[in-house]
Amino acid sequence: GCRGRRNLESLRDGDEGENCIAKEMAFGNLKNLKREPMQVIVGERRMDSREAVFEKSSVLNENQYNAVRLALAEKVTLVQGPPGTGKTVTGVHIVLHFLREIKEAGEENRLKLFVCAPSNEAVNLISKKIKEVLERMKTENVKILRVYGESTVQKTFCGPWIFRKYKSAGLPETRSKESDDLHDVSLHRLIRDESQCDESRSEAARQIRANEAKFAKTFADFGNSRPPGRLEVTEYKKIVNQAEKSFLVEADVILCTCVQAGSGKLRELKKSHCIVDEAGQCSEPETLVAINGTTRRVVLVGDHRQLRPVVLDKDVREVLSVSMFERLFENETKLGGRKSHSGRA
Repeated sequence: GCRGRRNLESLRDGDEGENCIAKEMAFGNLKNLKREPMQVIVGERRMDSREAVFEKSSVLNENQYNAVRLALAEKVTLVQGPPGTGKTVTGVHIVLHFLREIKEAGEENRLKLFVCAPSNEAVNLISKKIKEVLERMKTENVKILRVYGESTVQKTFCGPWIFRKYKSAGLPETRSKESDDLHDVSLHRLIRDESQCDESRSEAARQIRANEAKFAKTFADFGNSRPPGRLEVTEYKKIVNQAEKSFLVEADVILCTCVQAGSGKLRELKKSHCIVDEAGQCSEPETLVAINGTTRRVVLVGDHRQLRPVVLDKDVREVLSVSMFERLFENETKLGGRKSHSGRA
């Protein structure tokens, strides 16, 4: 689509420093990426993550533990394992270590960790695990944000889009693909939450709700025969955009689909780290959109021996049915490169 083309063009034409990791991954030149081990604290000592021996979590087995260590020493890491070997659990532990690196960079840098997957269901699954772990660890200073695509928002609220999408006074009853467990960290719900402590956010939420109530009433009375005026729609979008930006700027972790990672509001953020779950099911363009602009570390988690990307267009199926994860994994296997198995080796 247009979003994918824009992201691929920015990968081609963008700043070398910003797109270095994504470009090298696109061309399979992982050897060109200089190792940049994360500095970690073990006991009272600060040391290179290649040398550090972390306290082993009872949750991780030997292979999972090694995968975490490798992810902290490399700019690009592939984590592969069959079903049931704990790839998602491994990914959550990598998230925790990446968050420490982001926090040490300082609040003023506004660095973001993106956690992506090819589908909303997959994103919701890893989002719930990350949220549960952070709540259990009582890390109140870490802010996570689940960002859904416009189609999900449009199935949940009555914005000006109802006048162009629906032909009669009656909205569809299709259920959006959002998780009830993530309502308190979902961007489209937070900007409409009037009970927030921050008065400016609470006021913005009231304005958004009031506008949407007016759109819904007009549509119910007149259908699409009397759409709102241009100024009214522009003002509504301005309030929504400003409200979204206030949450996005403060977030540490952005959780979204690979395609949504290329949306305009997310491309503006400083993406320092990116983890792609179920990477074996992502088409190559999807993965490129997700990792585009990442400046520090990329981790692809998946198993190309399970499901491959679903490509409906038979003209490009042969090319796009091979994921970037599979291509890089097989290439690194031939070259004796560094990757990790979260389960059986």
